[in-house]
Amino acid sequence: MKKLFCLGIFILFLSSCSPRFKSGKNDERIWTFTYIKAIDNQKNKLKKYLEKNWFVMDSIAVKQKLIAQYELYENQSTDSLAKWDYVVAVEYFNTKGYEGIADKFEEIRKKHKTVKIEELGFKELGKVVGSETITKKTYLRKKS
Repeated sequence: MKKLFCLGIFILFLSSCSPRFKSGKNDERIWTFTYIKAIDNQKNKLKKYLEKNWFVMDSIAVKQKLIAQYELYENQSTDSLAKWDYVVAVEYFNTKGYEGIADKFEEIRKKHKTVKIEELGFKELGKVVGSETITKKTYLRKKS
């Protein structure tokens, strides 16, 4: 129950983080949250792998206006039984999400040369343990 409560608080926190998009067009945007768990004390190497591979491709997708933005959230729990270590959050311009850009993103993926971290690839460093599609509503906040 405590973990479920913490996850709920985390999602509420995420929904309040970014005041960047306020136009009505953003009502069509969706996010995907991909939950990733490191394997056997590989958390730091997994993060480097994500940065040198997933985020390199995502940065190209942003430049090509396939996705709006991407973010990394790190679980600060020291509990080795935590269900996830990282969330990769990707904001899409419309409700089709990845499906709407799959062909163009696969072109990016084909051109990307995988960067291993100390000879380790994703399968040796971590695994995807969940994925969710999220909508987000940002409310105007007073400037301090």
